[in-house]
Amino acid sequence: MPAAPILHLSLVDFRSYERLDLDCGQGAVFLHGRNGAGKTNLLEAISWLAPGRGLRNATAAEAGRRLPGEPKGRPFTVSALVGGGVDDPVRVGTAVDAVSGRRIVRIEGEGAQPGRLLDHLRLVWLTPQHDRLFLEGGAERRRFLDRLVYADRPHHAHQVASYEKALRERLRLLTGDGPADPVWLNGLEAQAAQAGAEMALARAATLAALSREIDARRDRPFPTARLALSGPAEQAAQDGAERDAIEAAIAEGMKRSRPRDAAAGRA
Repeated sequence: MPAAPILHLSLVDFRSYERLDLDCGQGAVFLHGRNGAGKTNLLEAISWLAPGRGLRNATAAEAGRRLPGEPKGRPFTVSALVGGGVDDPVRVGTAVDAVSGRRIVRIEGEGAQPGRLLDHLRLVWLTPQHDRLFLEGGAERRRFLDRLVYADRPHHAHQVASYEKALRERLRLLTGDGPADPVWLNGLEAQAAQAGAEMALARAATLAALSREIDARRDRPFPTARLALSGPAEQAAQDGAERDAIEAAIAEGMKRSRPRDAAAGRA
């Protein structure tokens, strides 16, 4: 799917913006201005049109506009008109409910899950804070890679959510009072293994596409990178293993690690 341009952006009570209506047109948009003018706030607003908490990983209360003396940020709204070309433009948006403080996503005025935003707009960002990708553990690098995968395969977001939910419920069983129900554990591990196998294959496919793009530009005067994934499931996917084999290996690994995970309190 080709990238869908943002044709129009609207903000209400987001960071330093009380209100903004910006026509973006079809071409590239460059932001310039003094420090503190609101350039990064505008980019952060766009990043909220994706699942998650934006490029600053902020809570809704932190992202809302706050005047001096106000204890927390105001409920905000970010919406955009995206698309064009073959398909008609689509209005997407996210807001914070003034009563519950929960995030709301709407597509063409209808409520939707955050993952549905990926059907219309796919965002990738790289900021100075991403230095931690090279300093911290593999979890940060996997999260960054998954955002790249979202841009190529929107359904990947649903697999990641399913995998993480199954792991959380499995850990609650393992660390609860009394023996864990083996039938329930088997079911949760089967769910996690199925989603995990899909994740591994999607990660490997995206990495292969990135590698091909790098190889096609070796004549440019810049250093090149050789990319690879670590971890048994990802390595098996890169080596061409079948989905069923990867899924079975993940499920077996989870079953073996039950005593260790229960003692450690984490998977």
